Amino acid sequence: MISAKWAAGGLAVLLAVCAGALLWQFIDWSRERALGELERKSRAQLQLYTSHLQGQLEKYEFLPELLATNERLVNRLRDPGNAAEVEAINRYLESINRIADASDTYLMNSEGLTIAASNWRMERPFVGSNFAYRPYFQEAMRGRLGRYFALGTTSNKRGYYFAYPVRHGGEILGAVVVKINMREIEESWSRADQEMLVTDPDGVIFITTRKGWRYKTLAPLEVEVRERIRASRRYVDEPLDSLDLRIRGERGADARLLVLREGAERGYLAVEQEMAEAGWKVHILAATRPALNQVLRMLLGLLFALLLGGMLVLFWLQRRRRVRERERFKRQEQRNLRRNYSPYKIEKSA
Repeated sequence: MISAKWAAGGLAVLLAVCAGALLWQFIDWSRERALGELERKSRAQLQLYTSHLQGQLEKYEFLPELLATNERLVNRLRDPGNAAEVEAINRYLESINRIADASDTYLMNSEGLTIAASNWRMERPFVGSNFAYRPYFQEAMRGRLGRYFALGTTSNKRGYYFAYPVRHGGEILGAVVVKINMREIEESWSRADQEMLVTDPDGVIFITTRKGWRYKTLAPLEVEVRERIRASRRYVDEPLDSLDLRIRGERGADARLLVLREGAERGYLAVEQEMAEAGWKVHILAATRPALNQVLRMLLGLLFALLLGGMLVLFWLQRRRRVRERERFKRQEQRNLRRNYSPYKIEKSA
């Protein structure tokens, strides 16, 4: 009897261990399945975001090169003392800027001084300002298309700058610049279950659906990087503090699991994609809580199924034991009847 009980106990322990191992495997499988689905959706959304952003940039990329061939702008740079043309050029740039739906369009001489601008009517026009320190102007003066994202030092508005050299007879006379506003792109990407952000080559966030992350960094910046950014006045006086991020796991070269501390900890699945021409990276941070809640719901469903199955098994075992006990009692009664009323006993008593 004791050995039978020990065997039953050992079997129960073995079954419990097997059930625990299977449950752990199920949790791991369902978690990976949920994260894999979240990653697939995030990558598809990231591709849409990146294509949209690339399309917005390409829409304006040709404009400064086209304006650089305009004879009126070339003549303005060749003859800067011609005051009669100043207002006419300003009006022309103003109309071009309105038609293109750009933020600002302006003309700079070879020393970086702005001599005409679309915002000439504004309270703080660019005319008379010198932006020679800006990398987009320096690139244009080397004969190349300049690209740059920065916070405007005059307007204090974010924008992406395209600059193209204005030439005459092989000489670079200056540059024409078109600035576009990224705010509408940022606002159109807002979603409740994920955060989108774009980082510059130094890892500074300059476009994001989370306003509090703007001008934050993904990692602390080196001293020399901070000095270079400060010299270009790219983000004016922003402190460029880093987000409190911790990597919890890698999911390939461009995907990882992150924990962000902002008061409470939040988990994210982060995927990224490069925009090589602009030198940017587009990121999507999808909250992992909904995916893990799905795993929890599946686990609770499985536990309920196991509990229900266990109760049915116990009910079946209990019913079977009662049936066997009734049968055993019935056989015992039959044996008692045969023993008490056997022919031998009847004859002897007679």
